[in-house]
Amino acid sequence: MKSIMYHYVHPLKTNKFSGLNALDLENFIKQLDYLQKKYCIIDHNILMQHLESNMKLPSNCVLLTFDDGYIDIYNYVLPVLLERNLKGLFYVPNYFKSKKLLQVNVIHLLLSKRENIKLYLKYIKNFVSKAETNKKFNDYCNQVIYSSRYDCQEVELLKQLLQFILPETIRSKILSELLKKFIEVCEDELFELYYCSKLHLNEMISYGMHIGGHGNNHLWHNTLSDEDQEKEVFESLNFLNTLSKQDFYSFSYPYGGYNQFSIELMKKYDFKFAFTTELNSFNQNVFSKFEIPRFDTNDTYPFNNLV
Repeated sequence: MKSIMYHYVHPLKTNKFSGLNALDLENFIKQLDYLQKKYCIIDHNILMQHLESNMKLPSNCVLLTFDDGYIDIYNYVLPVLLERNLKGLFYVPNYFKSKKLLQVNVIHLLLSKRENIKLYLKYIKNFVSKAETNKKFNDYCNQVIYSSRYDCQEVELLKQLLQFILPETIRSKILSELLKKFIEVCEDELFELYYCSKLHLNEMISYGMHIGGHGNNHLWHNTLSDEDQEKEVFESLNFLNTLSKQDFYSFSYPYGGYNQFSIELMKKYDFKFAFTTELNSFNQNVFSKFEIPRFDTNDTYPFNNLV
């Protein structure tokens, strides 16, 4: 089984947030045409039957997964799936708790203006030099591991500094100030424009879509203490329980970051399976059901031929 991971899907020419690293709606439709011609697209229930009762999967099958709960999935993805009688698995962080844009999405918006990257890094360097910390800016930079298949080194540096390397108190202040300085939309308006509402998610459930957990704040779980990681999973489950009833829940690790304790938490809180971002096909004889790999949308037609 191959699983494909999507994030932003919208018409690039007309979207309000130009510059986001999104899949154009036209290419999404072309991709589905290709996948339906070459593969059998299955849903969460078929995967669940395979995992629980060892029911054989259809040969050459594909699963569609969508991370982060963006309004794109309701406005653009859902109508296309319904028209084709397809189901998707949608992994949603609990952005309802803060009712503010998640840090991951502030970073996305900043990167939508790539011409400003050097300004962002200069600002971060100046902020760190004045902050009460026992490390210098270069000390933090030296912790970056460059491994992205898609990002240049400047982008990787910015992402890792603002995602997990800098202390949380520092990076939250930096992101708040950069958002005000460089993004010309107020944060309250951004929240409404960016994410699905619970009404949207419940409607999707009513159509047979699967809504799963994606953490509370979309953090790298493998960088958290056991206590903080458990809080992320527990609050994610609490959020899912505020939606319409589903037969079971599954999980997608934010950024693909997980460790052995993550797997123990999946078992403890009765998530039935979980997705990583490792690039591979799923075989139950090779991978745990809590470590299901995924291909990126860029790995298949019309961009690549890994799927």
